[in-house]
Amino acid sequence: MQKNEPEEGKRVPSSYLIGELKRAYRSRNSFVVEADVASFYKHITQEEVLWYALNKGNELPENREEYIGALSLLSHSKLTEEERRSLALTLMEVDGVLVKAWKRNKQWSLAFWAIEIPVIGYLVVSNPGFIIFFWITFSGAYHTNYVSTKNALTLRKSYLTLLGDLQIPEAVPFLAQTDRFPLRLRETATKSLYQLLPTLTPAHYRAFSKETVPNLCSLLSNEIRRLSPSNLERATLMVEALEKMGDSRAILTVEALQRELREKQKSFEELQLRAQSATWNRNVYETAAPPEIRSVSNPYFELQNKVSHLLYVLLERRIQEEQHDTLLRGSSAPVDTSQLLRPITGKPEQEPAEQLLRVRDTDKP
Repeated sequence: MQKNEPEEGKRVPSSYLIGELKRAYRSRNSFVVEADVASFYKHITQEEVLWYALNKGNELPENREEYIGALSLLSHSKLTEEERRSLALTLMEVDGVLVKAWKRNKQWSLAFWAIEIPVIGYLVVSNPGFIIFFWITFSGAYHTNYVSTKNALTLRKSYLTLLGDLQIPEAVPFLAQTDRFPLRLRETATKSLYQLLPTLTPAHYRAFSKETVPNLCSLLSNEIRRLSPSNLERATLMVEALEKMGDSRAILTVEALQRELREKQKSFEELQLRAQSATWNRNVYETAAPPEIRSVSNPYFELQNKVSHLLYVLLERRIQEEQHDTLLRGSSAPVDTSQLLRPITGKPEQEPAEQLLRVRDTDKP
């Protein structure tokens, strides 16, 4: 976890701090503005609450209530950018620890039932009275698993919501991995992600993991299927984000969005034309008055312009990426180094004096 000093993790929180965090957990649904948490900071400090959130995530899920209470207080507190970044990084690490623990418990649970069911089945066949024991065992295990799952979902939902409030762009790759979250948490993660998209800048181009852009394109594909005049906000935010940090892999998705917008515009214009024609016919028939012409603006116009500009930007980036890859690639196959010229070492060999050129005796036969 993110700790300010090595000894911070060994520090023991006071019993009063624990009590106040539990009280914050019970009152968390009533927190709306910063003034709602002012009563808690009369007895404990914001620094103590932040310390607890940064250093006690490794004790989850045993301290679930206290941790959620701390996050609830911090979500309505004024934090510096450094504090918000440290907290965001810590929460992402906490989620990784919880996911690993959940998978490990699930494996142990499957192993337990793989052994327990045959044993209980044999006992029930031997003595039908054991069916009561089986029912009690099964009900207790199911209830325990249900409560544990519900508590885990509550905890994860609390810090996924807080990640959106912290406004730290480094959390975008984490929240874009919607597949890592259960179905009941995906909308929470997606909502927080869209809160963070406006914090992106051109400096984030190629700054995140390579899966970030495909994950964002997947979310944009979901928005394409839900496009309507009243549901353009998320698509607009995603287009603006891809303009800042998207690469050539987003071109196909953006082209699909452009085609869908054209179809939507065409359908909208046809619908408006039919509505106006019906109004004109009714006015002429009932009042014999000339029809009133009303201009209706295209609700997709602004988004279409942004998509066209985004597509231009992505095509330019594809050219730059291809040039970059060409420069990194070797221009020819490697040369066999055994054929290279080598410098002469040592003294050159000399022929013996007897083999030197001498006058040939032509008188002998």
